[in-house]
Amino acid sequence: MWRKVGVLALLAMALALAFVHAQEPDEFDVVETQETKAPTPAHVMPPRDFATLAKQFIPFQNPDYFAIEAASWSFGILFLVLYFVGKAQNRSIADKWLEEAEPVLRTQFSYTGSSVQNGMGLIEESRSNFKYFCTGRRFLTRFVADLELKSRHDLISRVYRIIVPTSDYLTIDVGLHGEDVDPFILGISKKLGFTALTKLFPELLEHAKQVPVKEVPESMWVATDCTEIPKTALSHSVQASINELEDFLEYIVITDMNKQLIVGMPKTQKHVLRIRFKLWSGSKKLDVSKALQLVFAMVDGAGATIKLSPNAKHSAIKRRLKIKQAADALASAKEDEIARRQAELNEKKHQEYASLSYEEQQRIDAKNEKKATRKRFNRKK
Repeated sequence: MWRKVGVLALLAMALALAFVHAQEPDEFDVVETQETKAPTPAHVMPPRDFATLAKQFIPFQNPDYFAIEAASWSFGILFLVLYFVGKAQNRSIADKWLEEAEPVLRTQFSYTGSSVQNGMGLIEESRSNFKYFCTGRRFLTRFVADLELKSRHDLISRVYRIIVPTSDYLTIDVGLHGEDVDPFILGISKKLGFTALTKLFPELLEHAKQVPVKEVPESMWVATDCTEIPKTALSHSVQASINELEDFLEYIVITDMNKQLIVGMPKTQKHVLRIRFKLWSGSKKLDVSKALQLVFAMVDGAGATIKLSPNAKHSAIKRRLKIKQAADALASAKEDEIARRQAELNEKKHQEYASLSYEEQQRIDAKNEKKATRKRFNRKK
């Protein structure tokens, strides 16, 4: 009997402990719960709804912004359409020019851009600039035709041209053999464009002067450093070509003092012939074959017939020698000035270094040594 009472007492205690344990939270259970619970991010992103996201890019949903969106879309579509249309127009103009010019160029040159196998052909420098190279002719080293067309592919440029009209241009650059050409400067230009021309060829202003010449149209000026040149340069055929192409011809320049870099020619190319034409004058189109005939007439004239008298040639050579000596003296003076300033800077640095403490000098020496080591390492690479 007492055994039964003891068993019942133990069962009652067990039930009481279980009840108490159920009512009080266990600290270990809390820790375990905290450890097993996954951390929640501070910013919870809702799941992406691609249908909702796509609707945000559909135009004309908000009536309040209809005009702005319509104008923006119209501008973008017009910009793209004009880009491809303008690009095709410029390419068509360049191809038509080459179609007219290439038969003439093939008769004049041993090598043209398309005559040799795997030739470069018409080179597209940009959407509005094309170049064509030729070589293999007497009196010249290189022939470069440069087509500078309107930026028809650019909407903003088209709007700007409504305010400031421009034209398409053909510029011919010819490198001349120095041993075949006498030392002279000749410029024939439209009066309105002469100032701009002197910025490209400053020798027309620094060493040449304007001279009255009746053989050219009244709309043009002639500048030269030798009064003998216009008479010999303006032969009857050249005069006829200039008069016939007056509406298209912008300028003609022959110089032995060229300083600007011309694409396709070496930097040392001093003897240069440049002729520039408009491709259009109103509704009239440039006759490409006649324009090229004028170019070749000037090339042959510069190499064969435009010659100075002995006295004029001696004076021209003497003037160029003085110009070279003055330029050399100026360059030497600039070098001396740079060297003097560098010496003053080095002396100033030396004085500042001498005024520092021993520890500061050590830091500077260590820094300079690191720089020298880094330079040597980079040089080895």
